[in-house]
Amino acid sequence: MDKIIGLGTAACNLAKAIEKQAPNIYEIYQVDKGISGESTFGLPDYPEWDDYDQKDLGDYTSFLQNIKGEKLFITSCGTVSGASLRLLRDLDPENTTVLYIAPDDSIINDSTRARNKVVSGVLQEYARSGAVKELIILDNRMADAYCPNLTISNYLDGLNEYMASIVHWSNIFEHTTPIVEGTGWSKFCKISTLGISEVSLEDEKIVTKECMLSEQEGNIEKHYFFAIPEDILDERAGLHRQIKDFTRSAQAPGLSTTFSVYSTKQDRAFCIIVQKSRDIQKNT
Repeated sequence: MDKIIGLGTAACNLAKAIEKQAPNIYEIYQVDKGISGESTFGLPDYPEWDDYDQKDLGDYTSFLQNIKGEKLFITSCGTVSGASLRLLRDLDPENTTVLYIAPDDSIINDSTRARNKVVSGVLQEYARSGAVKELIILDNRMADAYCPNLTISNYLDGLNEYMASIVHWSNIFEHTTPIVEGTGWSKFCKISTLGISEVSLEDEKIVTKECMLSEQEGNIEKHYFFAIPEDILDERAGLHRQIKDFTRSAQAPGLSTTFSVYSTKQDRAFCIIVQKSRDIQKNT
C-alpha cells in the first residue's frame, strides 16, 4: 500500500512516522478533530465516542473518494475512533487494510478499556467477513517492551518510529519479488500482527529473538521475511539450508511457518515476521 489514512491523533502520528520511512512511497491523509490543511479532514469536536458514530461528521465521503488504490487505514480506541466504521464503509474492501493500535491495557481507565474491547472486536469481525482486506493489530505494550533506547522525552516518537519501521519493511517485502519464495497464506487468515528479529548467521537458531507486536492465540500462520545483505547472499554457503532448517524447527501444533529471502543493501541481516490467524483474538 502507498496511501495511509490516520483516524485520531495516535493514528495520525503513526502515519506520519511511516511516511518518514520513505517519503517517496507514501501519501498520508489525516482525519481528526481540530486539524486543517492539505490532505486532512477536520472532524467536529464531540465529547463522547458514540457521538462520532451517530452525529454529523461533515462530507467525509468526498474526502475519502479521492484516495485511490491500496490503502492502510490506521485507528485506535480514542474518542474519534467512533467514526471508524462509518469511514470504512466508504473505502473499497479489497484494497483496504486496517491497522489497529491497541493501548497498553495496564495504564488505561475503564472507559478506554471498554472502547478497546468494542473497537478491536468489531474490526476483527470486519476482517473475517471480508469487509476489509485484513486487520493488523499492534499493541503499544509489546512495542514498549521491545523498543530500544526509549526515554521519557522521546517515548511516543520512539514507539512510533519503531512500529513504523516494521510496518514499512513488511510492506516493502509484501510487494517485492524475493530470491527464495515460500508458500502463500490461507485465505481465511485475516487477523495479523507484525514483528522483527535480529539475524545471527553464526547460531543454529538464526532468528535470535522474535519481537512480536501483539500476542496471538488459536491456529496461526507465520512467515519469516529474511533480509540479507547482497555480499552475504553471494558468499555464504549453506545459508538456504540454515534458514530452511530454522523455519521447519519453529513449527508446532497449530503453528505453520514459511519463509522468503530478500537481497538488501542494508549493512546487517534482519527478519520481518508476519503472523496471521483466522481466530478472534480475545486478549486485544
